Amino acid sequence: MRSGMPRLVAVALISFSVYGCSKNKPEPSEAKPAEPVVIPTPKGLVAELALANPGETWVKVRAAMGGPLAMLPTQGGVLATTAFDLPPTAAELFDMNLPAVGALIEEEGRFAAVLAFHVKDGPKLAELATTGEFPRHVKKADAASGVILLEPKEATPGPAIGVSGNYLTVAARSSDLTRYAPFVTTVLPSRAAPKEDVVALATPEGLAHLVSMLKTSWEESKAELDALDQMVKAQLGPDASSADRKKLLFDNVDRAVAVVSDLDEARLSLSLVDGLAHLRLGAKPKAGNGAASEYLATIAQGDAKALLDLPAQTAVAMLVRDTREAREKALVDGLAALEGIEPEQKAKVEETLRAFAEARGDTMALGVLWQEGNAALVAKGTVNDEKLLGKAIPEVLKLAAVPAFAKSVESAIGPFKLGAPSTQAGIQTVRMTRKTGQVAPAALLSPDAIPPQLDIAWSIEGSTFYGTIARKDAKKNIGSLKSEGGKLGENADIAKLVNGVDGDVAFALLVGPRKLMSELTGKPAPEEAPILVSAGRSGAKEAVIRIDMAQIALRDIAMLASGL
Repeated sequence: MRSGMPRLVAVALISFSVYGCSKNKPEPSEAKPAEPVVIPTPKGLVAELALANPGETWVKVRAAMGGPLAMLPTQGGVLATTAFDLPPTAAELFDMNLPAVGALIEEEGRFAAVLAFHVKDGPKLAELATTGEFPRHVKKADAASGVILLEPKEATPGPAIGVSGNYLTVAARSSDLTRYAPFVTTVLPSRAAPKEDVVALATPEGLAHLVSMLKTSWEESKAELDALDQMVKAQLGPDASSADRKKLLFDNVDRAVAVVSDLDEARLSLSLVDGLAHLRLGAKPKAGNGAASEYLATIAQGDAKALLDLPAQTAVAMLVRDTREAREKALVDGLAALEGIEPEQKAKVEETLRAFAEARGDTMALGVLWQEGNAALVAKGTVNDEKLLGKAIPEVLKLAAVPAFAKSVESAIGPFKLGAPSTQAGIQTVRMTRKTGQVAPAALLSPDAIPPQLDIAWSIEGSTFYGTIARKDAKKNIGSLKSEGGKLGENADIAKLVNGVDGDVAFALLVGPRKLMSELTGKPAPEEAPILVSAGRSGAKEAVIRIDMAQIALRDIAMLASGL
């Protein structure tokens, strides 16, 4: 009896976009040319898929993942015959150095994936699968589609397979093959070959289909949220509901839906190169100045290299970058949703936050590091106005005394108080002390998880801001930020990831899972396995989200997902 594991491997190799070329034999000159067969695009087509070189990609994945995959065959043809329960003699028919193609189609709420692997002789493959001393399949020809279904002689779990032209096609159901395999094997091989290992391309038609589904879902969600809001008002009174907050939520989601609706193309790719895995989602707007183009224009310019200036012991790092206009909009939206505050206080809050937004720069790098089992937050950012920022930070801290803000903080940590600022060697410090023995009934964190006191320290030198929130050694953290050495950039693995991100980066998150676990458990990590998530734009006309990681991180993720 064959194990089901290889079948799962086959399913895992199902993500691809398209290419190749088709050839038509010329008719004899005396015969009337046959009308070309036009195969329509499936109505619910969401994405076209391609795996440029399935054999080569399988070798890369097998080497990167290790573990149980290392016990599977190296050759793609042998893997395919094992996964799809075909006779071993069929392995030599698979052209695993030629592209595999596929499509993802949505029909009445169900998604169907159809994949096609090129073979040297489709009819011969069907014959080998259904003849011999112990055939495992029977042929069932579908006259309408021309697909030869290879149905198992004995009911076994697994995908449906069939032959369409010189392709072995795979899907969850036989009906998916008869409906969509002709399109996959006839139309998609004419697409241009991708350079990456795996590509999924959402066409304008596919995006329009997804947007229609998204809009329907969001309108249903809005109706449910409105109904919930009315129920809260009826039970707890009109003050228990926030019309401003609900409007802010609806407006933001409506804007996001408008941006997605204005996209002309979305492309997801995976590349395995030089020990790294690169997952990239790129989206291009339609022509004109629609919502997507307007959004792209708001992304601030700059790379992700500010992450490399954080202390070397940083286990989690984040970069945020925005423009002054974006900060102004966030301020307006935040003030609109601010409740339980007198008009005079609200005016003071606006003045303080506006001064802070104008004084700080566009880029801020944040990091979490451990000090003898205690977490500390560090920050290094750019400054637009040194003098104004120096005045604004203490005023921002004073806002903690405003009831609307104090209530939010106390809901997380319980009652607290802030001390007066002190200055030493150009570093300003404010101590926050939690009132022991007093915890808010709805506190999110237990008293044991909150240190009795935290120091908030900062220093501004010209165009650079340094800050930290720490239980102790706050001044030491500021010194680490200012020093020339001991930085994340000295780690070759991390530097390779960060320096490899092109374009403008509005957000980045760098995580070292093994370093993080080492800090939490006290056990040394065997080697680095950093993961970098970033979002921004490439040029003026493409929004980009990337996940870049060491290939050993893929192995860690797979083991975690499998529970090993």
